[in-house]
Amino acid sequence: MKRIFDILVLLCCLTLLSSNIIFSQSVDSKTNSFVEEIDTTQLLLLLQEEVLKHIEEKHISPPKIDDVFSTILFSNWIDIIDPDKIFLYEEEISQLSRFLYDLDDQLNKNDLTFFEQSREYILEGVKRNLDVFEELQDSNIDFTISEEYNIAKDFTTYIKTDQELEQRYIRYAKYNILEIFNGFLNEAAQEKSIQLISRDSLLTSAKQEFYNRERGKFNVLRIKDKINYFEDYLDAIVQSFDPYCAYYSEIEKQDYDVELTGKEVGIGVFIVNEHGQHQVEQIVIGGPAWRTEKIEIGDIILGATLQDGEYHGFEDATIVEVASIIRGRVGTSLTVHFLDRDSIQKDVKIYREEILSYGEQVKGLILSRQQSSKVGYIDIRKFYNSLSIGKNGSSAEDVISYLKHFENNNIKSLIIDMRDCVGGILDESLSIIGALIGKGPILQTRDRKNRISIYQSESKKPVYTGNIIVLTNQNSASAAEILASSLQDYKRAIVIGSRTYGKGSVQTFKNLKDEALTDLPGSNDYGWLKYTFMKYYRVNGDATQLVGVSPDIVLPSILDSVAVTENTKKNALLWSQIEPTDYEEFTFLGNKLRTINIMSKIRVASNLSFKNVKEVAIELQELYAQTSVPLNLSDYRSYEFLKNEKLRNASNVPYSDNPLMQVTTVSVQRRFSLSAEESRWMGLRSQDIYINEALNILDDLVSLH
Repeated sequence: MKRIFDILVLLCCLTLLSSNIIFSQSVDSKTNSFVEEIDTTQLLLLLQEEVLKHIEEKHISPPKIDDVFSTILFSNWIDIIDPDKIFLYEEEISQLSRFLYDLDDQLNKNDLTFFEQSREYILEGVKRNLDVFEELQDSNIDFTISEEYNIAKDFTTYIKTDQELEQRYIRYAKYNILEIFNGFLNEAAQEKSIQLISRDSLLTSAKQEFYNRERGKFNVLRIKDKINYFEDYLDAIVQSFDPYCAYYSEIEKQDYDVELTGKEVGIGVFIVNEHGQHQVEQIVIGGPAWRTEKIEIGDIILGATLQDGEYHGFEDATIVEVASIIRGRVGTSLTVHFLDRDSIQKDVKIYREEILSYGEQVKGLILSRQQSSKVGYIDIRKFYNSLSIGKNGSSAEDVISYLKHFENNNIKSLIIDMRDCVGGILDESLSIIGALIGKGPILQTRDRKNRISIYQSESKKPVYTGNIIVLTNQNSASAAEILASSLQDYKRAIVIGSRTYGKGSVQTFKNLKDEALTDLPGSNDYGWLKYTFMKYYRVNGDATQLVGVSPDIVLPSILDSVAVTENTKKNALLWSQIEPTDYEEFTFLGNKLRTINIMSKIRVASNLSFKNVKEVAIELQELYAQTSVPLNLSDYRSYEFLKNEKLRNASNVPYSDNPLMQVTTVSVQRRFSLSAEESRWMGLRSQDIYINEALNILDDLVSLH
C-alpha cells in the first residue's frame, strides 16, 4: 500500500483510482515526540525486525532475501516516495542506486543507511517543490503555450537542475488544472448548466482547486516525521513479497476497517436535475426511503437537516453537493425536505443504510429470438451478502431464486454473465457452484505448509439442470474465476469470452503486537501486517493465479491489448499446480465442444460487429500508448474531445444498432423500482453482440444434440 494520495482524498476530497499510495494521517496520535534520536532508531529496528520475522514466517511463498529482492524493494520504495518523478533529482537517484543490490544485506544487518539517505533526499525535494509552488501561486499560468506533459512515468527522466524542476512543476500544475477543468466541464454538462457558466470561470475555479489540493499535500508532508516515513518503508518491504501484502500503522488499519464496514452510505434514492430542480428519479425497493412510504418518484428535494440540526438548502447546489450531504455514516439520521407534485412540502426523517446499487445487484432476464427457445440470463457483478435492504439478502440467494424460476418454467438453457465481476464473498460463489453441480468437491486451497483443503458442495442435487454458458472478460476476478473454473472443470458449462484476471490468492491481517516479545517505547504500536497465506486451486489441480481462466471459446475483446491483469503486476505470485481431486464430469457436452468452437469462429470471423471490435481495440491500444498530453488549452480540449470519442466508441462496441433479441424481466428478488436505468440496461442487453453469440452457441449445442 502506498501512502500519500489516500490522505489527499481526506484533505482535498480527491479520488485517485489509479494510485495506491497512503501516507499516515497523524503524528501525535501514534508517536512520542520526546523520544531521543537513538531511541527512535532502536524503535525503527524493532519494527523492522518484527515485520520481517512475521512475513517470512507466515507468507505462503516467501522469496529469498537476496539481490533480486533488493532491486524490487528499491523500486517499490522509490515509487512510494516519488511516483511522479518530481521530488528527487537525478544525482540523488544516482547516489541511492549505489544501494540497489545492498538492501538485502542492510535488512539482515539492521542497517538503515539507505532509508536514512533517501529520507534526507525526499525532505529536500519536498522543500524545493514547496518553494516552486509558493512562487507559482503568485504568477499567471499561461495556457496558450504549445507544450506537453509526459504522463508515462516509466519514460520520464529524473530532474537534473533547479530550472528543470521549475519547468516540470509548472507543466505538472498545468496538467492537473486542465484535468480538474475538464471534470468541471463534464459536471456542468450533466447539470445542464454549461451554457450558464463561462469557461474562464471554470478554469479559475480549477486553478483554485489545484492550489487547495497542493496546499493539503504539502501540509501532510511537512508534518511527517521519521517514524511515519519508516512505516512507508516497511510497506515497501512487505510489498516486495507480493503486490497484495501491506504494512498498516494502527491508525491506517482503523481507516481501512472504516472503509470496509463504515463506508459512506445513503437513503436509497437516485436523483436527477431537471430544469434546475433536484428530483427523485428512482427509489431502491426495501431501502430506507422506500420503507417510509412517504417518498415518490418525481418529488423535488428542497434541502436536508442533519442530525445536529444544521440545515442545507439545495436550491443552488449541484447533484454532487446534494449527494455529499445526504450520504453519511450507517445509522445516522437526517430529515429530508421534499415538495410533492401538488406542491405540498413533506419533511421525512430517514436513517442512512448501506445500499446495494443497481449495477451491483444480481439481475435476471428471459431472452428470446425467432425460431429459438427461451433462454435464462443472470448478470453477476459482485458476490455480496448481509445487505441492509430491509431484509436479509445475498447474491447466492438471488441467483438461486432465478435458477429455480428457470427450472420451474422449463427454461432449458442459461447464460451466466460475469463480465466485469470483481469477485467478493467466496462463500457466495461456492453456494452458486453447488446449486449448479450438486454434490462434489468445488475448490481446493493450499497453505505455506503445503496442506491441501478441499471444499465440498453443500447441495445434494443441482437446482438447475439445463445447458449453461458463462461469459467472462479480463475484469472477471477472484470469486468469479472460481465459479467459472469449477463449471468448466465439471464440463457443466461452456466458458466464452476472454481470459480472466488471474487473482488466485487469499490475504489476511495480523496484529504484530500479539506475538511481539517487547513493547515499543512511548505510545508507539507495532501496527498490522496484511499478507498472503493461501492460494486457490481448481478441482483439476491448476491454480487460477496469474493465468486466470481460459475460455473454451475465445471472442474478440476491446480489452485484449490494454487490460491490466495479474500478470502485469511486478513480483506477482507464480502459477502452480497440485494433484486433482476426484470429481465426476457432466456428459451433456460430450465431444461436441470442438465442433461448436469451429462453428463460432466461422460466425465471428464474418460478423461486422466483431470486426469492429478488433478495429476499436487497435484504436484503444493507440490511445493508451500515448505518453504525453498537450497543455495548450485549445489543444487540450481537442485532445479530450478525440479521447472521449474513442472511449465512447469503445463503450458502444459491444452493442449493435438494433435489438438482436427480446428481453423480459423476471419478477424475482427485485430490489429496485422500474427506472430509466433498468430500461436502459435491458435495452443494452438486447443489443449485446456477446450475449447474441452465446445464444448462437446454445442453438449449436441444441442442434448437435
